[in-house]
Amino acid sequence: MEILISKVKNKNQFEEVLEILKKAHEVNKKNGLLYSTAKLDLPELINKATVFEGITFLASVNGKNVGTATVCFRSLNYWYHTGMVATIKLVGVLPEYSGKGIAKNLIQECIREALKNDINVIVSDTAEGNVPMKKTFLSLGFVICDYCKYPGNNFNSDVFVRWLDGFCYDKNIIKKNYLTKKSMILNDDI
Repeated sequence: MEILISKVKNKNQFEEVLEILKKAHEVNKKNGLLYSTAKLDLPELINKATVFEGITFLASVNGKNVGTATVCFRSLNYWYHTGMVATIKLVGVLPEYSGKGIAKNLIQECIREALKNDINVIVSDTAEGNVPMKKTFLSLGFVICDYCKYPGNNFNSDVFVRWLDGFCYDKNIIKKNYLTKKSMILNDDI
């Protein structure tokens, strides 16, 4: 199966992105994960996808758009990095194409775009219970380094980071910081 990746260039393509995300979120909903992004309308989606110089990609198979992902560039000041990062968000794949490497190809394209922009740190997150996405990020060299709770979601998220210029933290430090943050959120200490 050949997967083609292209950049979204117009409003009509954002309508397709929105439909893909809605269908992908239906699967999440069945699994008890209610993402706040599932409620976005078209103007909200375009704003979320283009803020911080975002670039949205569509994956197609046999001429049909089947997946999407967005990469944005912004400054970050967290324990694991201070400076510019690429943030991967709004990843979704049509349910009938799940497990076929679509998300992995889209994330790889986001990584290539980060490198083109001289960004060496990539950040993303997914619901703690979204095992397929967790496996995808881990298979691409990301590590779980933080934990968060977004307003509007009924779950907590694992935060993933990949340092493209080499791994810069001891795994024990990452695990300790992750568990500390998770404990704080679960105990409402934040």
